[in-house]
Amino acid sequence: MTVSASDFNVPFEELADRTAFLAAHLPDIQTFTASGTWTKPSGAKYVDIVIVGGGAPGGAGGGSAASTDSAGGGGGGASGAIINGAVPAAMIPSALTVTVGAAGGDSSVAVVAGPTLFTAQGGAGLAGAAGGAGTSGSAGTGGAGGGAHPTTAGTGGAGSSSGAAGGSGASTLALARLVAGGGGGGRGSDNIGSLAGTAGGQGGASLAGQGGAGGAPGPVSGNNQGGLGGFGGPGYGAGGGGGGGGGSLSSLVGGGGGGGGAAGYGSGVTASNGSPGIIFTGGASTGGAGGAGAPGVVVIVTWCGAP
Repeated sequence: MTVSASDFNVPFEELADRTAFLAAHLPDIQTFTASGTWTKPSGAKYVDIVIVGGGAPGGAGGGSAASTDSAGGGGGGASGAIINGAVPAAMIPSALTVTVGAAGGDSSVAVVAGPTLFTAQGGAGLAGAAGGAGTSGSAGTGGAGGGAHPTTAGTGGAGSSSGAAGGSGASTLALARLVAGGGGGGRGSDNIGSLAGTAGGQGGASLAGQGGAGGAPGPVSGNNQGGLGGFGGPGYGAGGGGGGGGGSLSSLVGGGGGGGGAAGYGSGVTASNGSPGIIFTGGASTGGAGGAGAPGVVVIVTWCGAP
């Protein structure tokens, strides 16, 4: 059988009809990285809405008031809530007010001059979302990673000797809700060289992938070594990294690493890293500040038919 190019020719009118059909059925995608107004497209059939709250900050690393004490790293912050729902377009008004939360803030979709339809809680409004600060002592303990609201099930990593990683969030029944916990802060080393400092745990995984890595502990080969801050998580609504634990005058003592921030949604943004622990000066050491969480986002996808 011989096939020629003419066998694939399509009349111009038929091609135009196909193009018009595809154009009428392509989804309308609007991504809000700042607050604004959504207007329902003509011919809308179904609307998919993704709402992401702003991520929680990481906790500050601990400080030390004694020259031989270590300090633990702060825990990484939890992500903001991620809500995803599909709604028949007939149930949605012609325009919606979209509010995008800054770091830690709520994101929402509401009827213009009317009631709120959906809200994704930001990390600042979730119980324990900010990572805990490390404590000082002969073997300073790392702070716990940012947890999550009980209904969204994200779990922060424990500030244990290993700097446990943050747990991932689960889903509820009606609308998919996901919150990842932050990584736990690492423990500082002791003052006799028998226990080395530990790195912070990795932040919990989410729709954007793995959470931020934990920071390394301060080395014990020299004085004044603070732990490094944890890395912020990737994606909108990701949690900030925990701050590193403060250093010491003792050559045997290093601060613990900060926990990693939880992952959020999508790509293109990353939460801030935690700052490293500060050297022992003036009779005390200071832990590094926790990094800020990433802002939220709202994505509205409308599936259209013929108007």
